[in-house]
Amino acid sequence: MESLHSVILDPDNSEIPSIYDCHKKKFNCIKNKLIIIKDLKINDKLGCDEDNILYIDKYQWGQYFRRVWYNQSRKKTEQFLHQAFIEMIQFLDKYLVFLDETPKFIVKILDPRYKDLTDEICKFINDIIVGLYNLKKTYPDYKELKCRVDSIIMTLVDFKDKSQSHMTLAIYSPINIRERALSF
Repeated sequence: MESLHSVILDPDNSEIPSIYDCHKKKFNCIKNKLIIIKDLKINDKLGCDEDNILYIDKYQWGQYFRRVWYNQSRKKTEQFLHQAFIEMIQFLDKYLVFLDETPKFIVKILDPRYKDLTDEICKFINDIIVGLYNLKKTYPDYKELKCRVDSIIMTLVDFKDKSQSHMTLAIYSPINIRERALSF
């Protein structure tokens, strides 16, 4: 019998990535793009360069002048957040659909890598939520950014709740199953 972890080859003898490999690769790409957010402190500003790579403008002397020089602003920070998280939210939605449509037995028992991936995603969400709260505190009077951050946080927490419910598996002892099977 073939293992779920075995490699499948197409007619050209090149590897076809598994669904898990595709999910993992996409998550790692998103994680590498957003990992900087976990390091945000209060009064640090988020910026984005020409290559759409996020960076932190630390709170120090000259921060205002650097942001003006590089044409950064509150409005642009809100746009960066929207663009950066739209990709993540789409991935999380597709991942939840996958968990919904895949029989729980396969995801939880036959391929435990999904539990590890789900745990890794939830840990990453916990890490970046702290930075998002700090960003929200940096702009206390800018309602649009605060609403954007709140919306992102609520979506991330909702994903965590739904994904954790998929990963919980009721363990039935053989005794309970046997008793139920004999109860007519």
